[in-house]
Amino acid sequence: MTERASFIDMLTYGFRTLFWRPIHAVIFVAATSAIMIAYYSWAQSEAGMDFFFGYAGSIEALAAGDASGYFEFMGQMLLLSLGVAALY
Repeated sequence: MTERASFIDMLTYGFRTLFWRPIHAVIFVAATSAIMIAYYSWAQSEAGMDFFFGYAGSIEALAAGDASGYFEFMGQMLLLSLGVAALY
């Protein structure tokens, strides 16, 4: 016979995991923080600013009727998202 989980057990599972596996939680928080720091550092760099200005330009071109630049940026984001999802 299988054990049934209550709604409260399912709702608090993630929080309770912090107490069951504290080292894993610390590693997760450290890795997530490092990824966020790397992203925000890139976003403030020259390459990140160029990317966002290029994206803004493609949005303006899309509003004017040219969709090629917009789909180029969306293709890059799709590939990046699939890559991150595959690693995750």
